[in-house]
Amino acid sequence: MKLGAGGTSAISLVTSLISVQFGCSDEALVLLPEGPIECYEQRVGLEIGEWAMLTAADAICLSFPPIEARYAIAYYDVRLVEQARRGKEQPWPEPYWFDIKVSEGELQGASVVAEPGATTPVPAPTARLAQPKGICSVAVADEVLCWAQPWAVGDQFRVHSDYVHFLGAFAGQTATVIGVNGHLVFAILERDLTRFLDCQWCQGLVDSVGRVVNDNAVPLLESVFTREHPVTSPENGQLLVLLHTRPESQSVGWISDPQFHVLLQVSTSLDAGGPDKGLALALVHELTHAFQRQFAWERDFVFEDEWAKEGGADFMASEFVRRQAGISLDGNFNAAGAIDLQTWELDPDRFFYAISFGHAGEIATGYQHAANMLRDFVIRRYQAGEADTLAIRAVLRGALEGWYGATTAELGDGLSNRMKQRLGQDWDPITAVLTWTLSNAVDDRTPSARFQNPAILEAWNPEGARVSWLSAGTYELGSGNTLSVSRKIGSTGYINVEDSGTGGLMVLRSDRTMRMPFGIIRSGVRWAVIRYQ
Repeated sequence: MKLGAGGTSAISLVTSLISVQFGCSDEALVLLPEGPIECYEQRVGLEIGEWAMLTAADAICLSFPPIEARYAIAYYDVRLVEQARRGKEQPWPEPYWFDIKVSEGELQGASVVAEPGATTPVPAPTARLAQPKGICSVAVADEVLCWAQPWAVGDQFRVHSDYVHFLGAFAGQTATVIGVNGHLVFAILERDLTRFLDCQWCQGLVDSVGRVVNDNAVPLLESVFTREHPVTSPENGQLLVLLHTRPESQSVGWISDPQFHVLLQVSTSLDAGGPDKGLALALVHELTHAFQRQFAWERDFVFEDEWAKEGGADFMASEFVRRQAGISLDGNFNAAGAIDLQTWELDPDRFFYAISFGHAGEIATGYQHAANMLRDFVIRRYQAGEADTLAIRAVLRGALEGWYGATTAELGDGLSNRMKQRLGQDWDPITAVLTWTLSNAVDDRTPSARFQNPAILEAWNPEGARVSWLSAGTYELGSGNTLSVSRKIGSTGYINVEDSGTGGLMVLRSDRTMRMPFGIIRSGVRWAVIRYQ
């Protein structure tokens, strides 16, 4: 594998870049100045299955040899993960987009201008917040948070605005308990009670959903996070799930956290014509949030990163249906072939596991984007000899602690250190995310074992667009075209590069700047390239 500087060959390029200052420290990420610059011609000589990480200077221009070949180039905006080195990822304001531009360049004989390297900042302590629990001090009518007796079917309580999320219009209504399964208590809003009682198939819904979640999801959540169950009222040790209906067939949920108690809300449809599998999935997602909070409470810290919170919850929901369907964690599941109405009717678990692979790349937003990344980390630990539940435990706990943890021992090691303990000291988030991205780009079409997504068949395949991670576009060497991509901050993605034998020079740039309270920041994109044909 060759990827080296080309001596005196250089390219003249115009870009708009200035230095970036974080806070009041002198740790500046120095970027290229405005105006014409020259850079090394980086000659790419990769065998099939070989790859290379690119430094910021490497990524300015890549010279491909004149051979018939196909490549994938991954990009990752690393600002958030780099900010995590300082203790906490910043809540970035809108607009938080960055642009990727790929174009053709012309070689010129000129001197070489190198890019100064960036210093690695020292982590700062993360703020910690003590979170009391088990305190019944809120004076409201029908105090749900301090309900002393075990709930029973038929019990009623008043919905209070303090613990109703997105349901302010229903505050003051009565809700009725319609089912109890283990420590899970199901209640439904008064407005929906008659429809529920008149629904022929709804009578067994709560019992069946509660049973399957208690029998399958709760033991997994206990082993991953904590055996101490999250509760709504510590007086009776039960967790209240408030149901209400919505016109759409998809079930969604929220978690309320009043006075550090937990109350789950799930919105579902009673018009689906049969038991809604999505109700169980939404419940597992919200129940994961409750266990995440319980885990954090016990260790006295706050977690806020969406990739850890929502990504972890979506991962657990997909893991729940994977185990229900009996699909192997690294079984190269044909997700595209599982999506049709006939399969949905016959095997909803396979259907829901299939669609959990979609929406990859915008990992900072969490949900399925980050869930797929976390699954990759779990599988790599699993393939290194760790039991699947232990791998999930390490990854999801580490995610809540942040990429790099903190200086306080109670917060744990952070995901990076946890991954290093299993996969070696060379593991780092940036390389891992780019590796995961490329493993989706070239999945099942390269001999390299490293660049596979073992969970799904042909993750890149547009024929399974609903479950595939599609490329941001294809660039043909020698075409003279320009390919532009806009992505959210913290995102990763990839482009395909096709060479019919002409070779050529490719220019890679990231051009979006934005003004922050402490100065102007430009996207800090890292790149990697692999040849797969």
